[in-house]
Formats: sequence, C-alpha cells, structure tokens
Amino acid sequence: MNANTQNRAVLRNGARSSHSPSDHVRSHLRAAYEQDLAQLITASHVIAVHFQTVAAANSWWK
Repeated sequence: MNANTQNRAVLRNGARSSHSPSDHVRSHLRAAYEQDLAQLITASHVIAVHFQTVAAANSWWK
C-alpha cells in the first residue's frame, strides 16, 4: 500500500466518523465526496478543528 492509498484510507475514516442528520442524507452525500481527495481533506480539517476547539475549551476551565 503506497502513501497516497494510506492517506486516503485515513481521510475516509475521518469523514465516515462525522455524523450527518440522517442515514439518507449521509448516503446521498457520500457518493459525491468519498472519491474526492480534496473534499476528504476538508472534512478531516473540519473534524480536527472541532476537536482542537473542544480541547482548548476544556483546558480553559481548569
């Protein structure tokens, strides 16, 4: 498995772990973004920023 394939797998897992309002919406949209590396990177970035924000907020209250 080359690096590009590994990166795609990691990004796909990140995109799949995000939640859509319903299974129907998620399955409808997935076809559009699951093969587009740029959209997968963007989705992974959004997920990372979300977790970074939550971590910063948790540290704020200590």
